[in-house]
Amino acid sequence: MIIYDDIPTLDLVAHELHELFGIRDVRSVDLLRGGYLCKNFIIETHADRFFLKQYRHKLSQVVSQIKFAESFFASQGAPVLLPMSDGYGRSAFLMGQNWYSLFPFHNAQTKNLSELGSREVRLLGEQLAQLHRAGAGISDQIQPLLLWDKNRFDLEVVEIERALNRQPRLNRIEQMIKQMLEKKKRFVSNQDSCRGRTLPYDTLLHGDFGYQNVFFSEDGERIESIFDFEKTARGPRAYELARSLFVNCFEDGWEQKNIDLAVEFLTAYYKQYPLSLEEFQLGVCLYLTNLAHQTWVEGKVLLKKSLDYLDLLETHARRIDHLTDDIDALSVTIFQRATRTETATSLP
Repeated sequence: MIIYDDIPTLDLVAHELHELFGIRDVRSVDLLRGGYLCKNFIIETHADRFFLKQYRHKLSQVVSQIKFAESFFASQGAPVLLPMSDGYGRSAFLMGQNWYSLFPFHNAQTKNLSELGSREVRLLGEQLAQLHRAGAGISDQIQPLLLWDKNRFDLEVVEIERALNRQPRLNRIEQMIKQMLEKKKRFVSNQDSCRGRTLPYDTLLHGDFGYQNVFFSEDGERIESIFDFEKTARGPRAYELARSLFVNCFEDGWEQKNIDLAVEFLTAYYKQYPLSLEEFQLGVCLYLTNLAHQTWVEGKVLLKKSLDYLDLLETHARRIDHLTDDIDALSVTIFQRATRTETATSLP
């Protein structure tokens, strides 16, 4: 279910793009599927095409930090896909009730999960390390990452359970949601917030670094563009390293091939920006605890009746299935193989 109230009319888009960018003859505004936390549109004129991003955040303060992250990483040499500037020199503008950015249209395609191999995950690991090195020691003015909120989790779980209890008989999706909630509640109740340990919030994070948010070059030898900084924040790099490793390497399963990809990813990252086993393990713990506290996907499907989130719900369920696994042992295995590989390749 798409909330069409937030889709701008053709007349509004044509007026604003003409006034702010001098763009004439806007002929169509087409909503792209995907983009779970924002809306994306293709704008067509008589001669050109553009990419229009609508941000979910209504506050200019949050949008300005997204724009800061884009420009900062670009200034450090990262291949960031930068928005166009309007007639006032801004990279974002208000249209109706939402903030937007306009980007030049990019013909490249993102990789599908099935297309990710050793080469791609190595490139992703290297690029993430380079972002983290550039973002180290970033100013406290950047909003800190909110890893989880136990009170919010408790509030939302009750509403989802009430919705499930109103059903006379649960279908497959509702059964899946019920099972996920039970696993999350057990994990959250037994978890002592990573044994009270934490990490410095000292790095500017991309926030959602993964194969879905980069363009690879046509020959697959490099990352051509990075985009979608909507979740940018100041936080622990080991958290984003763990999150990106699981998203890029374990999205479709937890088999040996997935572990091998994770080793490739971490080897590439470690070569650029080393960290300790303890830091890596804590990053994994922070990521899994964050994951266990998330209920927004279940809420979209069950409470909002949105079929657009079913694929994401299935992926989320696969991750939650492994919350009770011995993740510490898996983390040690991946880290030791990755660092052993790096040590071996460094020897004469």
